[in-house]
Amino acid sequence: MSLLWDKTQYDNSYILRVPEDGSDANRGQRPKLMVHYHHHVMRGIAQWAHINCKKMFGVPDGARVCLIGGGFGWSAEVWRSNGHTVAVTDTSDYILGGVGSSEEQEFRDAMVASGWNPDSSIGQQYIQLMLRNEPDNSRTKETIQEEDLSTKGSRNKVRNSLGGNIDWVITELVLESFSDVELFDIVERAHKLADGVLNIGHFVSLRRDDGSQTPDLNWKTAQQWRALLDSLGFAGHKLLGYHNSQRFELL
Repeated sequence: MSLLWDKTQYDNSYILRVPEDGSDANRGQRPKLMVHYHHHVMRGIAQWAHINCKKMFGVPDGARVCLIGGGFGWSAEVWRSNGHTVAVTDTSDYILGGVGSSEEQEFRDAMVASGWNPDSSIGQQYIQLMLRNEPDNSRTKETIQEEDLSTKGSRNKVRNSLGGNIDWVITELVLESFSDVELFDIVERAHKLADGVLNIGHFVSLRRDDGSQTPDLNWKTAQQWRALLDSLGFAGHKLLGYHNSQRFELL
């Protein structure tokens, strides 16, 4: 069931309504402006996830970190800004094909899909708002390595990008995209990348009780993920689960 996320999966997983300007005379008269997987939206989420991953995994200051499934590098951007040397790997065609693409164009597309005119006066105001912290207007914030870590050579390329050694390996919302049968191979690659140092953490989004999540992914409770990792022989790996209630749980 392995699922390499495309734009549809990313956009369906991250949906946010942009609040209207309260001083606008036409407030409430336009369609809702919905945005999805945009750097402006995700930066705060990446910062929040970084704080919890660093604290709950116990990643020391200055550690060299490899993020598997690191997307456009938005999480890596936060790790680096907090003093870490970071490597990012991803094998999604959507991510790799979007390297160098424009944040402005993504946001303009989202406005059109919401029934807005991005070239109108209010449309331009919102574009300026979304891009105010985007000096280069690029979606990619870090170098993305197209390495699946399945071979020694692939893993060495990632290690070499960090100066030859890795202190921590963290998978970011990766495990949910694979079946139980496929997971041993995926987790073993992270294990081998760590080269025997059991500083390995898996950040996963947990199954919700309301059944609102897409059926395409392998959703589990924290206890189910822990039991599965232990049964596969990876009891030393740390597991951090994110609840829909905006709570993190370490098992």
